[in-house]
Formats: sequence, structure tokens, C-alpha cells
Amino acid sequence: MNIGRRLLIDKSTNRILHDFGEMSGDVLPRPDVNNLVMIDLEYGKYADEFLRLKDGLNSITVTDVENKFLEFDLNPSTLTPEQQIEELQNQLMIAQGVI
Repeated sequence: MNIGRRLLIDKSTNRILHDFGEMSGDVLPRPDVNNLVMIDLEYGKYADEFLRLKDGLNSITVTDVENKFLEFDLNPSTLTPEQQIEELQNQLMIAQGVI
């Protein structure tokens, strides 16, 4: 089973407080939590962006909690165009459950 990221967000400031990360393998579903705002992202969603954050979670702005819209302040990619294509192909295969 693959479980996507869970982000803990302060609703009054839209600031991300914690990133619970992704899980795969023999894992239990996450429990529901009350009185907190969380965004559960699909497995692999924004994987490249999370790797390239300039200043950790401070580099993410939650623009719309309800619709899961995030904006990222990223370091420039150091991948060649060929490597970027390969990475996107791998992400697609993961999303499709091929690998």
C-alpha cells in the first residue's frame, strides 16, 4: 500500500507545521485527527518540489487548504533535460503502480 504525504497546517496562518512524509509497504492507514487542518497528498504528488525546497517547510505556501493548492519556493533543478524526462517517467510509473 502507498500512502501519500500528510501535512499539519496552522489554519490561522496557513503555515505548515509538520510533514509526515510518504509511506509504502506494509503500513496501516492513518487515523483521523480532529481540530487540525491536514492535507493528504496523493503518493508521489509534488515529489520533485519537496526535494528542491529552498528553506524546508518555510518554502511552501498553502494558498487554498480546501483544494490542496500549494506554492513552492524552489532551488533550481540540477537535472539535465534527459534526467528530468527519466524522473517524470519514473514518477508516472509509480503513480500507475507499475513500479
